[in-house]
Amino acid sequence: MAVISQEKIYLKTGATFNRVVKYSKSQFSIELPEALCNDLLYVNKEHKIIYGNTESEVKDLFKEELKKWETAVTDTIKVIIFEAEFQGALASKDFHHYWESGYKPAWKQVSGKWDFSANDISHDKPNLGLTLQWGVYDKKQFKDKVDYKFISGRPFSSFYVGRGKLSSDLVEIGHTPEREQFFLQLDQSFAEMIAKIHKALGDLTPEKLQLLADSGLKLLTN
Repeated sequence: MAVISQEKIYLKTGATFNRVVKYSKSQFSIELPEALCNDLLYVNKEHKIIYGNTESEVKDLFKEELKKWETAVTDTIKVIIFEAEFQGALASKDFHHYWESGYKPAWKQVSGKWDFSANDISHDKPNLGLTLQWGVYDKKQFKDKVDYKFISGRPFSSFYVGRGKLSSDLVEIGHTPEREQFFLQLDQSFAEMIAKIHKALGDLTPEKLQLLADSGLKLLTN
């Protein structure tokens, strides 16, 4: 059996496979990767080797087998990925006596406990703040390889995926229409709130602040 050509093929698992095209008895053949045969339950020898009348034909058949394998072992689900950082929350009732009117700057710890602050935007200032980034993604998992495709939301410029898991600062939850609508409404609410604040405080002077206070304008509510 003559060897016609050899080529290193990079499989989607990250492994490599030496694709060897052989010629014997007027037919070209390629032996399939062992991992592919195991996953597709190819037990018999006639399933593990593909044949073609030309080298081009047998290579095309090999590509089709790879696609069949990838489709068979790839799970695709829709997920929501988000990252939120909070600062300057209200303290819980248990800690109201520590702070006037119940306000607790998130940068300061009380009895070893942090309230409502998963990650601080700033550790050295008692500011109020929230940053939120989120997106709906198609999550495709092939063996231990994971790939995310952005669909909608506020896309991350990039995020780290190691050993099939996201970096610890990101949260992944399963997608539902209700959850996606929640994030959309949250986006809209904060956009409207920021617009109100900008309109009221964008060119604020002490005199205008006095007028705003006297008018009882509600900045953060409808």
